[in-house]
Amino acid sequence: MFHIRLKSLFLIVSFYTFFHSSLAAQDLYSFADKIELPNDGTSDFLSIDTVNQHLFVTHASNMHVISLANKKLIHTLSNMKGVRGVAVVNEVNKGFITDSKTHEVFVFNLSSFEMLTTIPLKGDKPSAILFDTYSKKVFAFCTDSHSFSVIDINTLKEIANIHLPGEPEFVVADGKGWLYINLEDKNSIAVVNTTTLQIENTYTIPPCKGPFALAMDVANKRIFSGCRENKGLSIINSENQQVITTLPIGTGVGAITYDPSQKILVAANADGNAQIFQQYTPDSYRLIQTLQTVTKAKTFVMDPGNKNLYFSASQYKNNTIVPNSFAIYVYKKTTQ
Repeated sequence: MFHIRLKSLFLIVSFYTFFHSSLAAQDLYSFADKIELPNDGTSDFLSIDTVNQHLFVTHASNMHVISLANKKLIHTLSNMKGVRGVAVVNEVNKGFITDSKTHEVFVFNLSSFEMLTTIPLKGDKPSAILFDTYSKKVFAFCTDSHSFSVIDINTLKEIANIHLPGEPEFVVADGKGWLYINLEDKNSIAVVNTTTLQIENTYTIPPCKGPFALAMDVANKRIFSGCRENKGLSIINSENQQVITTLPIGTGVGAITYDPSQKILVAANADGNAQIFQQYTPDSYRLIQTLQTVTKAKTFVMDPGNKNLYFSASQYKNNTIVPNSFAIYVYKKTTQ
């Protein structure tokens, strides 16, 4: 009788192990849809307005607006020169767009998409932009002038332009009054106090070279920096500025996101794939999927609601953009 019970227990344990191993081996994301968009040219950032359920896609001199409800193009803002990032500020119902060629920020209404005003900046080539919920200010980061501009969301004026000790790329805010900025040419991170607008610290993050994309696990005080030259994703403790580990990723990383509800990290690369890592502890990560995307689809955004991933890219032939090929590629979760 004991032998039979032991054999039954073994079979149950074996089935449980096989079942959960099969689940673990299943891909987390798969291709779901393609949204074709007009106009040619290179793509840049994507942003989501969660309140109005709109996806903003910057593309050469245009910003496309896609309804997340039906995955359809509903508006295009044109007549800009080199659009880059979009910051969404729902409390004033405004969006802020950086234009790297005119050195300006365009302001539009989030509901009607009416262009409201243009804010000239003292810095050159603004690119990354974000709204800091703690200080209630918009920050635009100017790569050529190694500076960042501060914008008042009510007066719609530049109120300061602060020099940085290097070329800024991506930036994250912790919601508690601190900004963390990748300085690509210095292999460093700068820390800015959003109340005083002072640079409180700058530190290197070896072995990272060419830090570009950036994300943050705010609860656990971990910064994730995507590094182009060494093709690594560095995990950094923001409290002691120490690099905990560096995970291998693809070539030409363009964007990273961290989702605290799923505890996953996603890094998108120009060579047509995205690495998805599971976070087990703040210091422990494992690759669970290499998602095949589209060549040069290095920028993406995650919908915080349904967790869909949206990548933007044009098709290329002989390193030249194929006309009328720009699109958004949608990937959805395949497991719960």
